Amino acid sequence: MSDRLKEILLRWAAHALILWGVVAAGKALEMKISLRGFWDAVLTVFVLACANTVVRPVMKTLLLPLNCLTLGLLGFAVNVLVLWVVSELVPGFEIGSVGAAVFCAVMLSILGGIVNRFLRLVRED
Repeated sequence: MSDRLKEILLRWAAHALILWGVVAAGKALEMKISLRGFWDAVLTVFVLACANTVVRPVMKTLLLPLNCLTLGLLGFAVNVLVLWVVSELVPGFEIGSVGAAVFCAVMLSILGGIVNRFLRLVRED
C-alpha cells in the first residue's frame, strides 16, 4: 500500500472519529443530531469529502461577490448548507435543526483543521 493511500485512509478514519465525537457532544448538549454507528460516520465523511470536492468550489465561485460583501460569512453558510445536504443524503446521519448544523460545521472545521495540521507535520518528519 502506498504512503499516499495510507495517509488518505488515516485522514478519513480521523475525520470519522471527529464526526462521531462532534455528534456525541451535540447530543450531550441536547441538540437534534444523530449518527447510527461508526460505519455511518465513515460513509458520511466520504460523502462530505465528495461534496466538498465537487459542490462547494462551484458554490463558492458563484457566490464570490456576495462572500466578499459579507466578509466571508457566506462561505461559512455554504459549509453549513453542504453539511445539511449530506445529512439528507446519508440515512444514518441526521441533523434536525439549524443550530445543530451550525454547531457541527464549526466543530468539524476546527477539529478537522487541527487533525489535518497534525498529519501534515507528521508527514514532513
